[in-house]
Amino acid sequence: MANALVSMVVNKLREEVYLVGDAKEELIKLSSTLESIQALLNDAEIMQFHNQSIQVWLKKFKDVVYDVEDVVDEMIPFPESESGTHNGDYRLMGNQPWACLFSLFSCCGLEDWIRLAHESMSEGDDIGDKVRTFVSKVASQRDFARQIKQVRVKLDQIAADTNKFSFKEIHSFRGGSQLHKAESQTSSLVDESKMFGRDRDKDIIISKLVSGSSSEEGGIHVISIVGVGGLGKTTLAQLIHNDKRVRSHFNVFPWVCVSDDFNVINLTKEIIKAAGGTSPPDSQLDSLQKQLIQTLQGKLFLIVLDDVWNDDSDRWEKLMLSLQRGAPGSKILVTTRSEKVANTCMPSAYMHELKGLSYDDSWLLFRTRAFAGRKVEDCRALEKIGREIVKKCKGVPLSLKVIGSVMRSKMTAQDWKDILESQTWEIRDIAKGILPALLLSYYNLPVHLKQCFAYCSVFPKDHKMEKDKLVKLW
Repeated sequence: MANALVSMVVNKLREEVYLVGDAKEELIKLSSTLESIQALLNDAEIMQFHNQSIQVWLKKFKDVVYDVEDVVDEMIPFPESESGTHNGDYRLMGNQPWACLFSLFSCCGLEDWIRLAHESMSEGDDIGDKVRTFVSKVASQRDFARQIKQVRVKLDQIAADTNKFSFKEIHSFRGGSQLHKAESQTSSLVDESKMFGRDRDKDIIISKLVSGSSSEEGGIHVISIVGVGGLGKTTLAQLIHNDKRVRSHFNVFPWVCVSDDFNVINLTKEIIKAAGGTSPPDSQLDSLQKQLIQTLQGKLFLIVLDDVWNDDSDRWEKLMLSLQRGAPGSKILVTTRSEKVANTCMPSAYMHELKGLSYDDSWLLFRTRAFAGRKVEDCRALEKIGREIVKKCKGVPLSLKVIGSVMRSKMTAQDWKDILESQTWEIRDIAKGILPALLLSYYNLPVHLKQCFAYCSVFPKDHKMEKDKLVKLW
């Protein structure tokens, strides 16, 4: 976000601030230093993942830029004419007092001071008020000059420190880009025509779901899909949920997105609603559990609990109490990143560890995104580079989808090489390749969209963002 922050401040300096004299000179120096550092920020933001010292440097830099922004916000805006536009002709003073002084300033080449004086002369009717306004604004300019110099000295020191890190100028990736939005809430709907490489996983889990009866083995069984983020656990659960074999076997199919808020009362309400029941007027757990029992009584159900993080066995037991009255063979399908969560789902009949896609399936998924709408000859020219990019995604569907969408807007072989050779791929994370691909898609955004994207972090996880409200907040 450092680059986006600097761009915002530099634009303010260019478009909103009106200074004269020493303040103007300090402002020019400050802007020059900011722009020289900005040219290195793309490299710094990538290298910070390898070097903690660079993280500290970036933090110091951003703190100073925030100080600059605070000073800028207090500065004098450009004076405007009655029409609301910047008035560039300050020589037309008519018969106003002090016209001879304006002429003297003009002869001395002090056009900026003429502007400031003209602005002061337009305020109030009394000549004394006008003079006092002018003097006040001169004093303000001196104060701004002092403040700007203070932050500029800090910024100069930070600029000097760039020599320690050997930053390189990296221009933003060429080509257009789009801001891809996604809501955290999941649903059971999925486009099966765009799924690759999950048929075997799907068949194994479905066989576990539709076979056997849990009544002889002491209760309802839980089937867990476990894997790191981005492997497609939710997508696989959607495929299973909508499969004809599952639909013909079970009677009721509640789907609930759990996330990190494992609130037993709220979950009970959601399951009742998804199963076609009606929650009681009060929100007491006892009343809700009785209603859920009534809703599921004697029915062969498959409940999908997507994106579960809770490993508190007490909460699980409270939830399971009201799920024991379904028909024998009823099941719960859980998706989670944690084996500990899967083991907490008592009794967990089967835990399916999801792996990455094969190279061939990875290529198919990437190709459908990256080559959409291209001519055949263009696809052939870019295929070799594309296959190397696919290898870097390590079979993670989310990485392949995201980077494939980014490459769709890249028109030339050099654009593709820039992505392939980016240092971002060298970042190592427990998510096995997801982070580099997501960072590449983020760096590919225009500066103003980076700011918009980062702003979304103020919302809690699984918050449903309304488009119009979000735009107003932006």
